[in-house]
Amino acid sequence: WRCVCDCGASAVVCSDKLRSGRTRSCGCLWKSRSGLSTSIEYKLWAAMVARCVNPGLRGYKNYGGRGIRVCERWMTFENFLADMGRRVGDRRSATLERIDNEGHYEPGNVRWASMAEQMLNKRTNRLLTSGGRTMPITAWARELGRSASGLAARLRRGLSPEAALRPRCNDYRRVVVNGKETSVKARAAEWGVRPGLIYARISQLGWSPERALTQAP
Repeated sequence: WRCVCDCGASAVVCSDKLRSGRTRSCGCLWKSRSGLSTSIEYKLWAAMVARCVNPGLRGYKNYGGRGIRVCERWMTFENFLADMGRRVGDRRSATLERIDNEGHYEPGNVRWASMAEQMLNKRTNRLLTSGGRTMPITAWARELGRSASGLAARLRRGLSPEAALRPRCNDYRRVVVNGKETSVKARAAEWGVRPGLIYARISQLGWSPERALTQAP
């Protein structure tokens, strides 16, 4: 039930808690006793609950809208804090992350994690396998010095994961071959072919730049 507290705030409360009297406020009684209402843990807890129960929030469709819920125990802040503890040490900038991204906010499935760690666990972060290694797009992008959005765009164009992870054609506008610097454009003019043919050798066939620029069509 969505109830209005004496303080004027609203809260979603389970019917059994209303009948038993275990819930007596929106949480303001606890906040007034603990002084934690201004803590980052409280703010993150409140945001967690809101994105699962408030259809008016922009992010609701990614949480409550697809069935993600907060367990009954964690609808009370003191229970959440008792299970999760305070953020300490290198976790001062951490946020709440669900370990199983299809699971709920409940004990055993939530941890404090940095934003970088959360990005690796996003459901939109596709896993790619190349050379026997499987990593999220963001991890590949970081390793290759590329952008994750750029890799995703190559996949949308129909490239295989192996091809999407190969160096971009633009990386080979100028290449040193046999001790001499040349360019795709210059070699294409020399051979009388389109530069796209040489680029295709690299991006689609997986040729090395040296082979693509030394083996005439």
